[in-house]
Amino acid sequence: MPRSTGRRPSPPPTKHGPTDPFSALSLLRKLLNNTARSRYKMTPEEHRLSLHLLTVIEPFVSASPMNTDDARRTMTRQPNEILDMIAFHIDSRADLLALALTCQRLRNVVLPRHLEYRVIHCRPSSEKVWRHLITHPLLACNVRRLQIMDERSRDPELIPTRVAEEDDISSSGIEMHAEQQRLIVGALAQMTTLASFSWTCNNSLISFDDVSPTLFTCDMLKEVEISDNLMFKTPDGHRGDASEVDVRARGVPDLTSVAIRTARSNYRSNKHPSLVRIQGLLISHCPNLTTLRIGYDHRRPFIPLADEFLSLGRWPGLRTLSLQNLWCSTHAGFDAAAKFLAAHPLVETLHFELGRVQLDLPHGTLPNLKELMCAREIAVAILTCPLNDMGAVRPLEVVKGFKLGGGKDDTLLNCLKGYQGLKRIELLSFNEVDDVRKLAKAAPRINWLDVGKKSSSPAKANASAMPSVFLTGGQNEWAPVLCALPELSTFHGVHFFYECTDAASHSDRSRIKKNDEVASMLAWKCPKLRRVDYWDNSGKVVILGDRLKWEIGLVFVATLKL
Repeated sequence: MPRSTGRRPSPPPTKHGPTDPFSALSLLRKLLNNTARSRYKMTPEEHRLSLHLLTVIEPFVSASPMNTDDARRTMTRQPNEILDMIAFHIDSRADLLALALTCQRLRNVVLPRHLEYRVIHCRPSSEKVWRHLITHPLLACNVRRLQIMDERSRDPELIPTRVAEEDDISSSGIEMHAEQQRLIVGALAQMTTLASFSWTCNNSLISFDDVSPTLFTCDMLKEVEISDNLMFKTPDGHRGDASEVDVRARGVPDLTSVAIRTARSNYRSNKHPSLVRIQGLLISHCPNLTTLRIGYDHRRPFIPLADEFLSLGRWPGLRTLSLQNLWCSTHAGFDAAAKFLAAHPLVETLHFELGRVQLDLPHGTLPNLKELMCAREIAVAILTCPLNDMGAVRPLEVVKGFKLGGGKDDTLLNCLKGYQGLKRIELLSFNEVDDVRKLAKAAPRINWLDVGKKSSSPAKANASAMPSVFLTGGQNEWAPVLCALPELSTFHGVHFFYECTDAASHSDRSRIKKNDEVASMLAWKCPKLRRVDYWDNSGKVVILGDRLKWEIGLVFVATLKL
C-alpha cells in the first residue's frame, strides 16, 4: 500500500515546461530531500513527478561524464557561422594562428577568411585588391590594419592568397588615378572594423585628403600613421585664421594615436611648410588623443611654425607627445608653448624639439612626466618648475636629447640630483670625460647611459678603425666614471674593443688578447655591466658574461643585433 506522508501534494507535472531545466532541477532536489526521511519511498504522484522532471533535465546534460576530448570537440561541432563570429572578435594574427592550428575544421575557417585579411599592405595601383574588397564586403570587415604603400617602395605587398591568384586588371590612361581613388574609397567604406591605418603614399596623385572623409567614418579606428609631404602644405584658399576649423566635422571617439611625418623623398615638399592642414585634421576628428607625434625632416632648410597649433590644440587625455623639428616665434610662440604644456597634465612622454625656446611655465606643469627628450634649456625649465603639492617630485625615469659640455651644465646637473628614480640618460654629444664624470655624480643610480658622440674628436678615418680618442688604454680613463655608476648595465658611445676578423693572424691574436684584458677589467670594475658598443657602427653590441674573470674573453665576442 502506498504510504501516507501527510505532506502537501506535489504540483502536477504539467506545471513544468520543457525549456526550464533550472527550476525542474531545483524541484527535483527538494523532492529527494523530502523522501530521504522515509528511506526514499515515493508515492505514485511523486514518482510520476520525478520522471517528468528528469525528462526536462536530461536534454541539457550529458549522459556520461565529459572527458577532455569531448570538451575539445564542443566548439568544433558548432556551425561555420558561429566559428566565423568567434574568429571575428580576435584581432591578433598570432592568436588567430594559434586558433587555426588546433584542428582542421578551425583552420579551414580561420586561415582563408581571417588570418590573411587582418593585415593588408598594398599600393594604390593594386586595383585587384580594392575590387576584391568591394565585391566581398564580409571579408573586408575582417581587415584590422591597412597600409597603403608608396608606389616606389621596395617592400613586398601583403595581400590575401586568393587575391594574389586573381588576374590583374588595371586601368590606364588619364583616368587611372581617378579610378584608383574611387576603388580605394569604396574599399575603405566596407572596412567597418578597421583599427589601424597607415598612409605612406607620397609619390602619387592621390592624397590623404581624398580618402580621409571615408576613413574617419570607421567607428573602430584607433591608430593613424601618415607619411606625406603634402600634410605640411597650406591648403589652397586658407585665410590664416582659426575660424576655418570645421567644428561640425565628425570626430572618431576611439581614435587615440596619430603620427604625422614627412616622407623620405622631397616630392611635394614645400618651401614654406605649415601645420594648418594637420591642426585642422586633429582638432576636427581626434577629440580623445592619447598619443600624438609630429615630425619634420631635419634635412629641409625651412621648418614649420607651431604658434597657432600650440594655441588651438587641446587634448585632455594626452599622454605621449612628440614635436620634432618645429619652431616658435619669440614672444607669442613661447607663451603658447608654455600654456600648451600646462594644459596637458597627464603627459608622461615628452619629445619637445622647438629650437631655443625660453619657457616660463606655471606651477604644477607636467606632474606625471616620466620621459623627457629636449634641448638643455627646455629641460632646465621643465625640471625646475615646482609642482602644486609641496615636496612632490615628478616620476622622471628617462632623460635624453641634450648636449653635455661647454660650461653650461651646472643648472641641469643640479636638477637631476633631485630625481632619484632616474634610470636612463641618452646624450647627443659631450666634450670631455670630466663632463660625463659630473653627470655620473649627479645621477649615480642610472642603469643605461649613452654618451653619444664626442663633439671635439676628429672624424674617423674609416668605419673599422678604432677612434683616436679611444685607443688602447682608453678604458682606464673611463673606468672611474663607470665605477661611479654601480647599477649601470648598458653603456653606449665608447668603443673599447678592437675588431677581430681572423684569429689565425698574429695581429688578430694580439687584438683578441687585448680585448680579453678589456673585458676582464670591465667585469671587475662594473659587475652589473652587460652591454657595450661593438667596434663599428653595424648596429651590434658586445655582451659581457657574468662568469669568472678568465672566462669572460670567451663570452664577450658574442654579438646581438639591436
